[in-house]
Amino acid sequence: MKLHVKLVERKEDQIGGITTLRFSVESPEKGVLSVEVPLGLARRLSEEYEGEALLTEEKPSPSERDLLMNAVVYQSDENSLRASAYGLLVILELKDRAEDLANFSRGDEVYFLLRDIVSASP
Repeated sequence: MKLHVKLVERKEDQIGGITTLRFSVESPEKGVLSVEVPLGLARRLSEEYEGEALLTEEKPSPSERDLLMNAVVYQSDENSLRASAYGLLVILELKDRAEDLANFSRGDEVYFLLRDIVSASP
């Protein structure tokens, strides 16, 4: 499932050691995507981002500027998907139904990819 997303908020949790990235989902359906990443990794990500997110059961081929996470689905229906990537959460909530989300089941292994979000090395 391909999504066009735009970063709207970054929220750091110094105690928990994570940054929550919140994206608006622009297409094909409107919605919200929330992704937790370690603080150290978050510092390497672009401050502003608009691009492609991919949710799939087949492992994609990432570039060095992509963020790829392997996660296990713990809840899914036509409007939402919740998955855990080694304790880091990936939550997708859409306003309209998406049959692609209904195809995922609890326990499914999925890959989540954000294209070109990692900043170029100095």
